[in-house]
Amino acid sequence: MPTGNPTVNSNQILVGLTGLVAVAPVGTAAPTTTSGALNASFKELGYLSEDGFTFTESKDIADVNVWQSFYPARKLITGRTVQVEFVMREWFDDSLSFALGGATVTAAHPNHTVTPPPPSTVDYRALVIEWVDGTRYYRLYFPK
Repeated sequence: MPTGNPTVNSNQILVGLTGLVAVAPVGTAAPTTTSGALNASFKELGYLSEDGFTFTESKDIADVNVWQSFYPARKLITGRTVQVEFVMREWFDDSLSFALGGATVTAAHPNHTVTPPPPSTVDYRALVIEWVDGTRYYRLYFPK
C-alpha cells in the first residue's frame, strides 16, 4: 500500500473566497505589497460573478529541427499570452467604460449616454486582481 507523498500539504491549497478587480491608466504606480492600499487611480470594477476570475497562460513554441534527429534539437518560445477572464455583475460608469473598450460615459440622471471609442482605439489599462484566503493575501498586477 502506498505510504503517501510526504510533500502533500493541505495548507498549500488556495481558496480565493473573495477579492476585487481594479483598473487604472497604464503607468500608474504599481502596488508594492499584497495588502496595502492601491494607488487612488485604481478603480474597482464592482461585483463579479460567483466564479471570480480565471487566469490562463500559454506559449507559442517553434521547433528547431535538424537532419540528424527525429526529435527537435531545440524549442524556442516565440510568443507568450496571458489571459484573465471575469464576468462583471455591476454596471456603473467605470465598469461600463472598461467593458466597452474605453467608452465615454456621460451621466445626466436618470439617463446615461455612452459614446464608444473609435474602432482603431485599443484601451490599455493596468490591472490588479486581489483575493484573500484566510489570513493570506494575494495580488496579481498587470502593468498593461
